[in-house]
Amino acid sequence: MLYKVIPLEFAVSHIEKHIEFLSRVNIQAAKRLRNSFNNELKFLGKNPFIGIKYQSNKCDNLTFFSHFVPKYYRFVYRILRDTVYIYDVQDCRQNTDKSNV
Repeated sequence: MLYKVIPLEFAVSHIEKHIEFLSRVNIQAAKRLRNSFNNELKFLGKNPFIGIKYQSNKCDNLTFFSHFVPKYYRFVYRILRDTVYIYDVQDCRQNTDKSNV
């Protein structure tokens, strides 16, 4: 079964910020990061349950999963019926206090 993958506005904003920041230093690295994000979003559409359960600091009553994107990032998401909702994209080198979840 193929799941729809929908990044929410907060997650899209984080993706754009990470890519924009990296592009100021290295355009090719920013392109690779963008491709990596896109590939992992497609991968989650095929394998949404591959992620590990994620303990949210803000939403204790909801079940979230996290999936690591190569290098330093992870998607935090929920699965509802046939859709994967990406709630946040986190830089694992930073404190999770900045998270929306």
